[in-house]
Amino acid sequence: MKLLIKRISALVLAASFFLPLTQCSQKLGGSLPPDTMSAANAYEWPGIFSTFALLAFFWPLVIQFWRMMKGRRLPSRKVAWIEVALSGLSFVGISCLVLPWFLEFGVSICYGAVLAWASTLAYGAISLIDALKGRPSRAGPRIFT
Repeated sequence: MKLLIKRISALVLAASFFLPLTQCSQKLGGSLPPDTMSAANAYEWPGIFSTFALLAFFWPLVIQFWRMMKGRRLPSRKVAWIEVALSGLSFVGISCLVLPWFLEFGVSICYGAVLAWASTLAYGAISLIDALKGRPSRAGPRIFT
C-alpha cells in the first residue's frame, strides 16, 4: 500500500508541473483571460532555475521508475532518509515558485500548487515511515531467530 501511495504521489507531482500553480486576477472590465503560471512556464528554458524546477517535480517519478526496473521494493534507511530530505527540498522549491507571486502580486493559488504540495507531503511521509521502520542499512548479527 505504501508503495502504491508513493507511486501515485510521484505521478501527481510530475503532472502538477504542467498544471497552473498561480493565477492573476482579471481587472474589472478587461476582456483578457486571467494569466496563469505553471512550473513549466515559470522560467525560460534552458536555465538554472528551470532545471531546478524540473528536478523538484520529477525526481520521485525517476526514482519510482528505477525501482520498478530494478525490482527493489523496500529501500534502505539511508535511501529513505535521502527521499525525506528531497521531499522537503521539493516542498520548499514549490513554495518558492508560488509564494513570492502570492505575497507580492496578490495572485490566487491554483489547484496545481495544492496538488504539488500534497503529493510532496505524501511522498515524504511515506519515505519517513520507511526510514523509521524500513530494513536496516547494514544487516547485523541476529541473536534471536
